[in-house]
This record gives sequence, structure tokens and C-alpha cells, in this order.
Amino acid sequence: MRAIALSLVLLVLGRPTMAAESTSLATASGQVVSVNPTAKSLVVKVEERGKSEDRTFAVDDDSKIVKGSSTIALAELAAGEQVTLTYRTRDGRNVVINIGVESKR
Repeated sequence: MRAIALSLVLLVLGRPTMAAESTSLATASGQVVSVNPTAKSLVVKVEERGKSEDRTFAVDDDSKIVKGSSTIALAELAAGEQVTLTYRTRDGRNVVINIGVESKR
């Protein structure tokens, strides 16, 4: 009986853990700081709860960027534009699902 209990404890404690990945979507809004089409990434100054921080987002082939009624390429985004992003954390990176670019008023 002790051997079975010990085996179960070792099985549970010795089991490798999986990296935590977010399966839920998150949103962020802010101003584009920089865009790097070669690295497929952008940095956005995100304001949350009265604090602002520069946050890096990865853009993959499935990401969609919409400005007005048109879909645009990452290279067409410019520093200073206001954006709202929907993203998911995957492999330790914030991977963009879609970006909405606010129109200038």
C-alpha cells in the first residue's frame, strides 16, 4: 500500500508542467510608439488604471489591421496613431488577432 502511495506522489510531483498560455482574448488601447515590419512587431504605449507602459505586440500572418474600412499592412501603421488591439498571449508573446486604427478627427 505504501508503495502505491509513494508511486502516486512521485507521479504527481515528477510530472512536467506546461507553460501557462492564455486562451482568452485581451484588449489594449494606446498610441503606436514604433513599428517594425521586418520583425513583425509594434510597440504601443498602453494606458491602464492611470499608468502607461510601452508594450510590444507580435503580428503574425493571421493578424488583421483595419484602418477606416480598409485592411492595411503593418508597414502602413505610423507612430502616433491611436489603436485598439485584440491579442492573445502565446509562447510568452502578445500575439495580435486584430488592430483597429482610430480615424483622425
